[in-house]
Amino acid sequence: MATAFLTHPGYRTSGHALAVESLKSVYDSYPTTPEGVLGFNFGKVLYQDDPRWEYPKVAVIEKLPLTALKPFVDRSVKQGPIEVSLLGNITQQQAVDYVAQTFGALDIKAQDFVARPREDIQLQVGQHYTLYHQGEQNTALASGYFALPDGRDYKRVVGLAVLRSILQLRVNDAIREKTGKAYSPWVDSSQSLLYKDYGYLNLNSNTTVDNVDVVFDIYRQLIKDIQQTGVSSDELKRAVTPMVDGIEQSYENNGFWFGLVYKASSYPEDLANEQSFKSLALAVTKAEIQQLAKQIDLKDMITVAVLPKEKE
Repeated sequence: MATAFLTHPGYRTSGHALAVESLKSVYDSYPTTPEGVLGFNFGKVLYQDDPRWEYPKVAVIEKLPLTALKPFVDRSVKQGPIEVSLLGNITQQQAVDYVAQTFGALDIKAQDFVARPREDIQLQVGQHYTLYHQGEQNTALASGYFALPDGRDYKRVVGLAVLRSILQLRVNDAIREKTGKAYSPWVDSSQSLLYKDYGYLNLNSNTTVDNVDVVFDIYRQLIKDIQQTGVSSDELKRAVTPMVDGIEQSYENNGFWFGLVYKASSYPEDLANEQSFKSLALAVTKAEIQQLAKQIDLKDMITVAVLPKEKE
């Protein structure tokens, strides 16, 4: 079936209409919550109006027929490279036979994988952005971004993941203590394998309009505290244990394995990295966490405040 979809793709008008309606629903729904507004404008803010990271206008998609994709699909099918991944209770030889009978039977002169381009993309550090939502009038969202290095050094990636987990442990209590309320803050991060020297640590929290600046100060102070005094052995253990438990549980999930094998040829380093995650996480020390925190420049935080739009 996958081979048939690849070699005989449908360019029906019904598919185009479905895509347009799906995009319209995004435009209709995103302004109603702070999270929706942040998610919709995330690319525009972080990537400085680079159109590759923004949602396209509905009018543009309406005028663009699906057949505009045909040259790109045809080139991919005829020249490749095509990465085929099989997941299931099969042997290596069975996998080879299945692919030989399907994709292998096609007239494809697939080229080898080419080196991934190392493009430069830089966060515009120290900037502040204010966005507006159409939801509850006293609900706001404070989102702060700190620059991180890219993801080529996997040991450092794991160490920063542990730091992120420690910040998650700390941020909820800190916001509750400073504002008198808990807003279920969340911490995430990204370190690129494609873009050189590009990554970020992101702290978020729902809050009230009056507490937006307070929350931004909390983000800076949390990292500053780790820079100056480090973390405790108990914190380190509470951060690492669920990470290790989670990765072991994920081994029972087909989704995890598919996410790993579907790019085994294009990103072969992911396979080796995955095998070393547990040992690297368990080996992270308190001194390493403090040193990683010291590499974050607090004054360069990008701040995004999502505030309620005033009613007319």
